[in-house]
Amino acid sequence: MRSYTRIKTIILVVLGLGFVLAPTIAYFVTLEIGYSAKNSEYNDNTPLDRESLKISKSSGKIHIDNNWTAVKSAGICTGNGTYSEPYVIEDLVIDAESSGSCIWIENSDVYFRIENCTLSNSEKSYPYAGIQLDNVDNGRLIDNNCSSNNYGIYLDTSDNNTISGNNASDNAYIGLYFYSSYKNTISGNNLSNNNYGIYLSSSDYNTISGNNANNNNDRGIYTYYCDNNTIIGNTIKNSGNIGIYLYQTDDDIVTGNIINNSNGDGIYYYYCDNITTNGNDINHNGGHGIYFYRTDNSNITGNIINNNTGDGIHFYYYYYYRSSNNVVLGNNISNNYGGIYLSGANHTLLGNRMVGCGLVFEGSLEDMRSHIINSSNLVNDKPLYYYVDKDNLGSDNFTNAGQISLVSCDNSLIFNLTISNCSTGISLYYSNNNNISENIASNNRINGISLLYSNHNNITGNTANSNNYGLYLVRSDYNTISGNTAENHNYAGIVLELSDFNNITGNYANNNSYDGFYFDYSHNNDITGNYANNNSYDGFYFYQCDNNDLVGNYANNNDDGINLYYSYGNKISDNTVSDNNNGIRLYVSDSNTIQQNTISNNYYGIYIYFSKCNTISDNDFSGNTVDIQGTQEECNPLPFGMLLIIVAFIVTIVVIAIVVTGVIAKKRIEIKKSRLPKDEVARYKVLKERERYEPPVRESPVERKPLPPNVSRCPYCGTPMNDDWVFCKKCGSKSEKKMG
Repeated sequence: MRSYTRIKTIILVVLGLGFVLAPTIAYFVTLEIGYSAKNSEYNDNTPLDRESLKISKSSGKIHIDNNWTAVKSAGICTGNGTYSEPYVIEDLVIDAESSGSCIWIENSDVYFRIENCTLSNSEKSYPYAGIQLDNVDNGRLIDNNCSSNNYGIYLDTSDNNTISGNNASDNAYIGLYFYSSYKNTISGNNLSNNNYGIYLSSSDYNTISGNNANNNNDRGIYTYYCDNNTIIGNTIKNSGNIGIYLYQTDDDIVTGNIINNSNGDGIYYYYCDNITTNGNDINHNGGHGIYFYRTDNSNITGNIINNNTGDGIHFYYYYYYRSSNNVVLGNNISNNYGGIYLSGANHTLLGNRMVGCGLVFEGSLEDMRSHIINSSNLVNDKPLYYYVDKDNLGSDNFTNAGQISLVSCDNSLIFNLTISNCSTGISLYYSNNNNISENIASNNRINGISLLYSNHNNITGNTANSNNYGLYLVRSDYNTISGNTAENHNYAGIVLELSDFNNITGNYANNNSYDGFYFDYSHNNDITGNYANNNSYDGFYFYQCDNNDLVGNYANNNDDGINLYYSYGNKISDNTVSDNNNGIRLYVSDSNTIQQNTISNNYYGIYIYFSKCNTISDNDFSGNTVDIQGTQEECNPLPFGMLLIIVAFIVTIVVIAIVVTGVIAKKRIEIKKSRLPKDEVARYKVLKERERYEPPVRESPVERKPLPPNVSRCPYCGTPMNDDWVFCKKCGSKSEKKMG
C-alpha cells in the first residue's frame, strides 16, 4: 500500500513539473523554427540565453512569424494583440553579433509595440537591421535604440505602423528604410550619422515629421518613386550631399523643414509633379536652395532661402528636362548667388522678396513670354521690372528699380538709375534699338549689364564695377559700347560671346581678377581707344575670333597685354602695350596684322607660338627683355587643309560632268528612237540588243553571181535583199535604199 502511494506521489510531482515547464518548452520550439529557410544564422545552433532574457532583459535574437501566442507563452511579450491591449516587447538588450537582425517580425497584422529596447550589431548586409519588419501591419516602434546596425529600422511591405522617438544613428547604411510600405507615421526619431537618414522606396501616403536627420554621409531624406507623402517639420543638417531628395515623386508635401549646411542642394526635385514646398528654412547649403529638374505643376510658397552657394530657387535649363507651370509665391530669398534662376515655361512669380540677389533667366523667347512676373516681386525692397513686348519705355516705367529685365522690348531708354546688389542689374533679351546710359550697375552677383540676342543697342557712359562681369553680351550684334567703366570684377570687365559687328570704344576695364576684355567666337568687331590695365590675366583676350580691328588701345601691366588664341585675320595696330609678361601673344593664330604698336618694357614684346602668315611691321620696341620670341612657320599660300578642299571640289566637278554627259547621251538616244516608225523601233531594239552580244562583222569581198534587177546586197554582210526589205534578215542592218 505504501509502495502504491509513493508511486502515485511521484507521478503527481512529474505532472506538476511538466505543467510548470510547458511555457519554457514552447519558447524553445518557437525560437528554433522557420528562420533557417531565409536566414541560415537563425538555426538550431543559435545560442539564446532564455533565463537571462526574463531576468536581466538581455536576450538573443528574436524571430516572430505570426506566432505571438507562443512568444507570449515564452514570456517575451505581454498583451493579447488587440488595439487596446497590444503585444508588448520592451526593455530588451539584443546584440546580434554581426549575424542577421536583432528583432525580425514577419507576416503579422496584430497590434504590437516594441519599446525601449537596445538593438545593435546586426549583420552588415541587406536586409538586416536592429528591427526588421516584413509584411507587418499595426506595429508601434517606440523609443528604441537601433544604432550600429546595417539598417537601423527596416520595413518591407508593411503598413499602418508608427515609428516614433527612436534613435537609429551610426548605422552602416540607412537609419530608417521603407520599401513598398504605406500609411506609416515616422515622427520624432534621431536618424543621424548614417549614409541615408530616411529612405523611402515605392512607398506612399506616409507622414515623416519632426525627425532629426543630421550628419548623414549622403542624404538626409530620400524618396524614390513615392507619391502622396508628407515631409513636415524635420531638421536636416550637414548632409554630405543633399538634404531632401525626391526622385520621380508626385503629390508630396514638403513643409516646415529646416535644411542647413548640406554640401549639395537643400532640396532636390527630379521628375516630380504637383509638389507643395511651403515654409521651409533652407540656408547655408553648398549648392542651390531648391533645385527643380523636370518638375511641373508645383507650388513653392513662403520659404526662407538664404546664403546658399548656388541660387535660392533653380529651375534646370535644358529643353527636354525643363520645368513648367510652377508657382513661386511669397518666398524670402537672400544672399544667394542668384535669387531665382528661371527657365522652362509658364511660371508664375508673385510677391517674392530677394535681397542681395535677384532674377536670372534662360530660355527661348517663347518661354520668356509665357511667364507671369510683376512688380510685386522685390529686389532689395525695390520693384522688379519685367517687361515683355513693350516698346518706347522710359523713366516712368522704371521708378526706384531694384532690377530691370526687358524681353522683346525695343526703342526704350534706361537712364541714370542705380541698380546694385542683385543678380544682374539690367538685362536685355531679344531687345533692339534701346539706349542704356549713365546708370550705375555695380556690386551685383553676376553681371552689371547683360544682352542676349539683342542688336543695335547703345550702352554708353555706364559704371558697372565689382560684379562677376561688368558687361556681358551673348549673340548680340551691331551694338555700340562706349565710355563705360567695368573694373574690379571677379572675372572679366567686358565680355563678348558669339557677338559680331559691335563697336567698342573708349571703355575702361582695369583691375579685374581675370581679363579686361574677353572675346569668344566673336568676329568683325571694332575695338578702339579702350583701356585694359592691371588685370590678373590678359588685357584683351581673343578665343577663336576672326577679323576684328584692335586699334589705339592701352594694355599695360597685365599677364598678356593682347592674347590671340586660335584667332585669324585680326588687325592689331597703334596700341600701347607695356609692362606685361607678354606684350602681344600669338598662339596658333595666323594671318593677323600687327603693326605700328608701341611695345615696351615687357618680358617678351611679341610671343609667337605655332603661328604663321602674320604681318609684323613698323612696331616700336623698347625696353623688352626679348622683342620677338619664336619664329613663324613657313607661310604656305595654300595650306594642306585648303588643298584637300580644292582637290575634293575638282573631283566633285568631274563626277558631276560625267553624270551629266551620260544623262545627255541617254536623252539623245531616246529622242532618236522616238523619231523612228513603230515597226522600225522594234527592229532597232533587236539590233541594239544583238550588237551588245554579237557585234556585226563585215564579210570579206568574194566573187558573187549577178543579182536580179529587184534585188540588192546588204552593204554589211552581202546577203541578197529584195527592194521591199527594210532590214537585212541575216545581220539586221538597214537597207541603203530605205535609208535614203
